[in-house]
Amino acid sequence: MTLAAMDAPVVRVEAVDLVIRPGRLGFAPEDADRIAARWAETLAAKPEVWNGPFFLFERAGFETRAGAAVFAGEGAQTDFASYMDWRAVDPPNPRFRHVFPVGAILTADRRLVVGRMSPHTANGGRLYPPSGSFDPHDLVAGPDGQVRLDPLANILREIAEEIGFDASGWPRAPGWLVVDSGPNRHAVVTLIEAPMTAAAIEAAAMPHMAADPERELDRLVFPAFGERLDPAASALYVNRLLDHLADRYP
Repeated sequence: MTLAAMDAPVVRVEAVDLVIRPGRLGFAPEDADRIAARWAETLAAKPEVWNGPFFLFERAGFETRAGAAVFAGEGAQTDFASYMDWRAVDPPNPRFRHVFPVGAILTADRRLVVGRMSPHTANGGRLYPPSGSFDPHDLVAGPDGQVRLDPLANILREIAEEIGFDASGWPRAPGWLVVDSGPNRHAVVTLIEAPMTAAAIEAAAMPHMAADPERELDRLVFPAFGERLDPAASALYVNRLLDHLADRYP
């Protein structure tokens, strides 16, 4: 790929290849006290937050394989507390990258499905498409002996958990979009076409969300393609994705 393509905020690739090596990600020993202190502050503010497994990447970028554009990365497991410490610094430590999968559900009336995070979550009040970072459920062993993360498996599970839809049979656009979400942050996005309008999705999803006492989302919003969300209430990639959708579906 050209340098210009690599620097673009949205890059389309044919495939995503995210390898996870054995062992845990190596933070420096002197970081441990700071990570623990910051996590204690997080728990004091939001005791429901869980310090579960998390993945960060030490390498991530674009490659050409057999003439096809691929977004490839290599990383290892850490924990959520370490990630929260990493992201608290702006810009974060350039040694690591956060790569996260996103299912961008496009409604039949050309809107993007976006959820507002519930107050008890680490990102309470912020707006994202229904999605979540990788976890160990997404690990798969490849025929080459390497272990990889499966972004589509993650996306379909998160959509089912957060808004109650089985999107496995809904049409998807070919390939993937890699959307820059700020320093060392990359959203790996698949476009999913829902066979229903925004109003129909909301009517079906809200009872599912309301029935879950630990729900991650407390409401849905449906920005039109090209609409802008408040940058203070959403990750950078969401508005970049909305801009891209306006160009794709004028």
